[in-house]
Amino acid sequence: MIIGISGKSGSGKSKIADDLAKELGAIVINFDKISHLSTETSTFKELVKSKISKDVFDKNGNIMRKKLGEIVFKDREKLNLINACSEKIMCEIIDKLLEENTKPYVILEYSLLHLMKYFNMCNFKILATAKESIRCERVMNRDGISEEYFALREKNSPNYIASLFDTVVENNTNDDYGLNLLVKMIKQKEDLC
Repeated sequence: MIIGISGKSGSGKSKIADDLAKELGAIVINFDKISHLSTETSTFKELVKSKISKDVFDKNGNIMRKKLGEIVFKDREKLNLINACSEKIMCEIIDKLLEENTKPYVILEYSLLHLMKYFNMCNFKILATAKESIRCERVMNRDGISEEYFALREKNSPNYIASLFDTVVENNTNDDYGLNLLVKMIKQKEDLC
């Protein structure tokens, strides 16, 4: 069974995914981690050098993500360009992980999951939400960014249609968002499949 978790940055997707993985004995495929891997490939770096800027590389040839973000979050065309390149590389990695998986449950976690082919593969879909102020605080603490940079990211984040998901989890505290109920809903959906 494939469980998909999507939602804006700082909504608590990783917390929900990790908790569910423990309860269900599932593997979590965190697309953000895979996205980071994709940006380290020569294909991605060449695209950035030729189409975005050579100034986003440090002296060791690594991409400075914040500097790249400052450029692409202000230019939708450049953002779409790097997203398309990253997505292609990510899909190759994810497809292989899904093919090799032996666990009964797989959790796919990604803010843009609902925009990818994997969304339709999910048997159970969760939309994680939280108040913007809480998400901002979480992201600032996690990523070491400013409130202004969060606002820039937020401006470029997608919209979600709640009716496309099996459930919406309001995760403002990280403590009691209803894990037991969520597990019960997943098991019920599994019985129907």
